[in-house]
Amino acid sequence: MEELNRNTSAVIGATSQIIAEDLYDNDRVSIVISNNSAAGQIIYLAIDSEAVVDNGIILNVGGFYSESEDGKFNPTKKRITAISSAVGGKITISERVRVKM
Repeated sequence: MEELNRNTSAVIGATSQIIAEDLYDNDRVSIVISNNSAAGQIIYLAIDSEAVVDNGIILNVGGFYSESEDGKFNPTKKRITAISSAVGGKITISERVRVKM
């Protein structure tokens, strides 16, 4: 098995978008999603569904969401989506995936 790391950023708008894909046969080891918006946008996350404003996991500016195997927990393999309370929301994503060969 090989572990791949993804460190990226994304601009989140007022429509739901996928920020982490379904993994199917691979395993997510960890993921950290941080809201680093500059204009006060709130980011909303959903797992395996479309993100909706005022629902799901709420990230205020400076807030973050994380899942990791380190805590004896199996992070979701499902897709993660995000939507912003206003256009121009910004997030960073750090993800580690175990790829089965």
